[in-house]
Amino acid sequence: MNREQFLGAQFARAEQVTLPGGDEVYVRVMSGAERDRFGAERSKAGKVDPNGMGYFVCLVLSDADGNRILTSKDVKDVMTKPAPVLDAIIDAAMKLNGMADDAVEDAEKN
Repeated sequence: MNREQFLGAQFARAEQVTLPGGDEVYVRVMSGAERDRFGAERSKAGKVDPNGMGYFVCLVLSDADGNRILTSKDVKDVMTKPAPVLDAIIDAAMKLNGMADDAVEDAEKN
């Protein structure tokens, strides 16, 4: 793949996730900029964001084509959903985005 092919390639991808109770949703691959921004926002001054789970779900929940279906305006509503549902979305999105190993390594360092 040359420069033009790489820069013009569409790497967007979404995977279907079955939630507790049987409903299905899609989670998407984040861009490098989105992932960096998420990491920076979550680690500001070492404080824990009580809406971090909701923000992440809003960032990764998508349609089958990988287009986001939620915005940051939806965070508070997302946070009212059951924790096991949010956990299923987050776990799948972390694996899809190559973040699962990073999370384990970060936890081991602390």
